[in-house]
Amino acid sequence: MAIARRTQRSAFYWRRKVGRVLRLPPRSGRSYNWFVDPSGDDDDLALIEKAITIVRAGHPYIA
Repeated sequence: MAIARRTQRSAFYWRRKVGRVLRLPPRSGRSYNWFVDPSGDDDDLALIEKAITIVRAGHPYIA
């Protein structure tokens, strides 16, 4: 996990903070079909949101 390599936190920590990846209905009208509901403090959320943006750019749809 790239975030774990860049921080002093374990991959397990970040998996808990990122949470589950939820698939959205096909008619949601968005340019992607998945959603993540992250948790953590402001610094954690900023890192997670940046990672989501990068991943979503390459993988907007999941099966």
